[in-house]
Amino acid sequence: MSKIDKPANETFVKKTVEDAVDNLHQKMKQEMKENHNEVMEKLDSIAGSIEKFDEEQTALSYRVSEHTDQLENHEKRIKKIEKKTLLPPSLSA
Repeated sequence: MSKIDKPANETFVKKTVEDAVDNLHQKMKQEMKENHNEVMEKLDSIAGSIEKFDEEQTALSYRVSEHTDQLENHEKRIKKIEKKTLLPPSLSA
């Protein structure tokens, strides 16, 4: 091999390797971008579902609280009515 061929071969190999590394880097960069977008879309969907669930829970909590208060009020009223209308246990036998 002559001196002239050797630098040309080294330059060719170096350029080929650099091109291969650059291509691989670009492919990896594109794949990471696609994966990132996919993950972000799924997270956005999950966040939306959680927000909807939270809103539903808030509404349900209010209704349960409202119903609990209403039931307690009914219980008090029923006891008052029972005291006034029912005979004491000693007289009912």
